[in-house]
Amino acid sequence: MRSSTHASRVLTLAPSAVLLLFVASLCAPLTAQLITRTAVVTAPLTSQGFNCYNQTSWNNSVPTGPLSPGSTGVTGMNWSLGTSTLAVTASGSSYLCSFFSPAGYASSSGGVTVTLTSPFDTVVAITASGGASSSGGSGSGPLPTGGGVANGSVVVDGVTMFSVSAMQGSSPSQTRQVVVGPAGVQIRVQAAASASYSFGGATGANLSMVVGWTQVDGANVVSVPGGCAAPTAIPTFVANGPARIGGLLDADILNAQGPSPLGFVMFGLQQAAIPLNVINMPGCTALQSKWVCLIATPVGPNELHITVPMPNQPFLVGVMLYSQAFTQALGVNQNDLVAGNALHWQLGN
Repeated sequence: MRSSTHASRVLTLAPSAVLLLFVASLCAPLTAQLITRTAVVTAPLTSQGFNCYNQTSWNNSVPTGPLSPGSTGVTGMNWSLGTSTLAVTASGSSYLCSFFSPAGYASSSGGVTVTLTSPFDTVVAITASGGASSSGGSGSGPLPTGGGVANGSVVVDGVTMFSVSAMQGSSPSQTRQVVVGPAGVQIRVQAAASASYSFGGATGANLSMVVGWTQVDGANVVSVPGGCAAPTAIPTFVANGPARIGGLLDADILNAQGPSPLGFVMFGLQQAAIPLNVINMPGCTALQSKWVCLIATPVGPNELHITVPMPNQPFLVGVMLYSQAFTQALGVNQNDLVAGNALHWQLGN
């Protein structure tokens, strides 16, 4: 299945070399995990306020730009970026010291976007938790009143995953699984807390949120329909269980043209939908890119089998491997070749 467009990316290898090749070429040196993160301040981290006790005021900020690992803060607000977490706290309080000086107040807000990337499509669990609270409230009488306000949110690729406010207090922890690849996944975290003078007492607001991410350890395999359009008869690619690191990827190709079936399996690290009419397979589609080809072994008049050893590398947990079966079919097209369904393998322990 070669063409001038894709031939340079097609390799035919012994089964034992397949994943060892991509491990060596794309992940050297080996690391404990594949996911890397970059963080950027996307809404300036601002803080302003006045403390009536010592008659001091503040107005400071961290501008938009890269967020360094560790703690970054302004008065009443702190952001802490770890290897696999981002935490934020914000607080403020207001007091009336006397009627002869302005009342105290505090306000802070900001936003940070974390982008996760991986050299391979990798299943990642993103978890968010936190809570918010306020104290004090509106007073009575002719004098000014106020209150405390705190809120925060976590948005993953444009979809709100978690939100919390002082009115609702703490929210249950939320987890969302995403596939992180070279294109990246964005986690946008917004936070704000403010407190203004409330007649008759003090007012405060507090916010705390933590976002974490980790590769998902759960071997799984899913069949994805496709291949060649009807009425062409196509093979059926069937997994014999999930693929685990240090174990075997094991599958059968059924309904191949016999009595002496010939076939192979294409493996890729990314999903695709590439029309194969350019290589004389009209109506057929390749469902993965970055080809690696393994010859399947005939085990019956219409059946083939394939077994691939998985590298025993813990950092591959959660990595997605995309595969598709192809078999000989005399007279169907100029290549005498048809494409079957795909199997998406999530590697795990």
